[in-house]
Amino acid sequence: MQFLDILQGTQSKAKVLKAIAYLDKSPQKFKKFVDEFMQSSGRDSQKLAWIIGTIADSDKELIVPHVEDFLNKLNDPCHAAVKRNVLRALDIVGIPKPLIGQAADVAFRLLEDVNEPIAVHAFSMSILHRICLLEPELSSELITLLEHRMPYGSSGYRARASKIIKSLTE
Repeated sequence: MQFLDILQGTQSKAKVLKAIAYLDKSPQKFKKFVDEFMQSSGRDSQKLAWIIGTIADSDKELIVPHVEDFLNKLNDPCHAAVKRNVLRALDIVGIPKPLIGQAADVAFRLLEDVNEPIAVHAFSMSILHRICLLEPELSSELITLLEHRMPYGSSGYRARASKIIKSLTE
């Protein structure tokens, strides 16, 4: 079964939950789902990404083996909804130590892009904050970027950036 068949037509939370129920916490089914997601593009990719963002809340153990795939997807041109849902999932499950460098590169690139929406920036900040707690030498780079962008950011951006800067400088 292709997951896009379940998500056919108008996008809805009910369809996402139906797809998650079909996955039934099965690593084999989730692997097939990830394969379909990695090959998808456009609107299909957005629909499938919603499943990733949702499943991270309840079945994050399914996500962990595929973190590298998801980071690779973020390196491809994709819609902001795909970035938002994938980053949200990565923020929830965390980044395995061997992938910290790749995750930091992706998150810094997305955070530096002024054209990315606030949700993409927010999840990128959170991921980078966790990485900096493990790899303190990256803290100065993140603090510099956040301080540089704070005057132009939304109130939510400024609030999150201030908390992160405070956490990293204490």
